[in-house]
Amino acid sequence: MPRGLATEVVEEDVAVKVERVVPDALSSEADAPWPGMADEASFLADQRGQGIVPPVATAGSENEPTDLSPLPSLEELVQRIPAEARAALDDLFRAKFSGVRRVSKKSLKT
Repeated sequence: MPRGLATEVVEEDVAVKVERVVPDALSSEADAPWPGMADEASFLADQRGQGIVPPVATAGSENEPTDLSPLPSLEELVQRIPAEARAALDDLFRAKFSGVRRVSKKSLKT
């Protein structure tokens, strides 16, 4: 019988339940320490060595001016999209516009 399974066998009024005891190798995984900063740095260095560049989290620039002007309404922005484009979005993606949010200029493509 494969290890790790609990099985119940029933034959003519006799039921036998077999349970597995967790081996030491698996129980020690629960006690394993969480990877630290050194482990993370090593992993990232290895990834860069293989040519895999992980995405860099970017926070908003402190020098970036904050525009506090009120945002236009959702309906106003939807009306700015040409009717043909709205129809194509609806046909292809069933797009539903749900909100208006301000994003930093850094987040936009140039």
